[in-house]
Amino acid sequence: MSDPKNIQSVTAGAAVGKFRLLQNDSGDVIQATAATQVILGASQDTSADSGEKFPMYLGAQVLKLTASAAIAKHVRVMATTGGKIVTFTTGAGVYACGVALEAAAADGDVIEVSFNPSLNAEDA
Repeated sequence: MSDPKNIQSVTAGAAVGKFRLLQNDSGDVIQATAATQVILGASQDTSADSGEKFPMYLGAQVLKLTASAAIAKHVRVMATTGGKIVTFTTGAGVYACGVALEAAAADGDVIEVSFNPSLNAEDA
């Protein structure tokens, strides 16, 4: 799925689910909760409890992520609560984190995304 250079072993600062966006939390990583947060990477097929090490996927690549609502194919996406993704909307300090390569029908759907963490809105 990914080049090993794009994977880093990190420590969970709180429980982390599969296919979730991740942010910094005092040196550990936690699930992202808002589109204004800088996204470091994403979890894939591994979840972790607080304090556990797990692989975080970095950089531009195709990853699976969990939708929080319906998402159309080929639209930009951004972070929302629970480390999930939602269709990108513009706003001050808001970051896109990729482009949906598949459509999501509902909350909880896992879709492929051309992932590019913390893609500035002007660059998307």
